[in-house]
Amino acid sequence: MKFNKNYKKLRTSIFLYFFIFTVLLVFLIWVVQTVFFEVNYQRNRVETMNSYSEVIYNSINSNNEINENLVISMNEGGINAVIVKKNNEFIEVLYPSTKLGAQITDAYTIELFSSIINRLDIENQVKVSGMKTLSSNEPYLYSARRVIFNEQPSYLILVCHMNSVSDAVNVLKIQLLTTAIIVLIISIFLSWIISGRISEPVTKMSKVAKRWASGEDSLRFERCGYSEIDGLADSLNYAKSEISKS
Repeated sequence: MKFNKNYKKLRTSIFLYFFIFTVLLVFLIWVVQTVFFEVNYQRNRVETMNSYSEVIYNSINSNNEINENLVISMNEGGINAVIVKKNNEFIEVLYPSTKLGAQITDAYTIELFSSIINRLDIENQVKVSGMKTLSSNEPYLYSARRVIFNEQPSYLILVCHMNSVSDAVNVLKIQLLTTAIIVLIISIFLSWIISGRISEPVTKMSKVAKRWASGEDSLRFERCGYSEIDGLADSLNYAKSEISKS
């Protein structure tokens, strides 16, 4: 009865050590992966927009046209492309052609485009990219550059609402969380099995040591297949034999 009690106590302790370690490790990996992915995904998104911007820019320079199939592909990916020019205090649309000559009136769109254009003008840059959070707390990724379109100095602006980025990140977080839960469930079973295989020979060895101490000299410490515990058993058997000689 006492053997079973000691065995269960040791096995439970080893199981808890394994389980707590696994929980902390999985949680740390989940946090690092989600944070890293969010930052890395935003950076890759901006790089993709810069690549699209370069392709459109080259197309405009070569034949003053824009590949509509590319624009459709961009729109499907949540990226919108416009070409605008500053007309006094107004921002006039030059592309897409369906909005040719239209003045942008939406306050938040004006805020976004003005911020990007001002950065190009103030910093005297050919192209810029980054993230802009509007006064409405809506974040946008953007890539913009100066172009000559229809013989007019203008600005090519690609924008992507951060909602599309956040949606992708949230999907990944759910997938990682699901994976973490599965790993934790598996770790419960593995921890219980491993703790039993470790605690049983240790408990038996402790029982043999107590019986030896009480005067049963014929007992031997049994090997179990684990090199460390086998080494301990051999050492105890050697010590026992040496003590018996004295």
